[in-house]
Amino acid sequence: REMKKEGTLKEIKKDLIKKVSSLNLNILLAEDNPVNQKVILLMLKKMNLSARVANNGKDVLKMLKRSDSDYDLILMDVRMPELDGIKTTKIIRDPESGIKQKKIPIIALTALAMQEDAKRCLKAGMDKYLTKPIHPEEIIEAIAGIFKV
Repeated sequence: REMKKEGTLKEIKKDLIKKVSSLNLNILLAEDNPVNQKVILLMLKKMNLSARVANNGKDVLKMLKRSDSDYDLILMDVRMPELDGIKTTKIIRDPESGIKQKKIPIIALTALAMQEDAKRCLKAGMDKYLTKPIHPEEIIEAIAGIFKV
């Protein structure tokens, strides 16, 4: 009986992955740690998703300011050198920043699991909050929630 229940859950996950991957999202991954970059990119690849990488907040802003910038979503590490995820998000959301994609969905990725950290991320303008280590189902559910699939 348990086996059947789990099989159904797997089918739901497969269906969700299919729906999310069919959105053909242009994802920007903001992550300074090369190991985390590889892990997250591999995780996305297994779900038929891909991303361009920015090593810090300054790179994110540069990439968003390009005239051909057409990102649909940012996976944003909170702790990065030069410009962290919180400050980067505040700049993106700021009407004066010169970034045209003000409302781009941003999912926070952080090793900080305290309630205060979640509040800081959401207060800065991030849409969702995931704690590292990130699991594939968390990413897919967060994306599905944002894009309502």
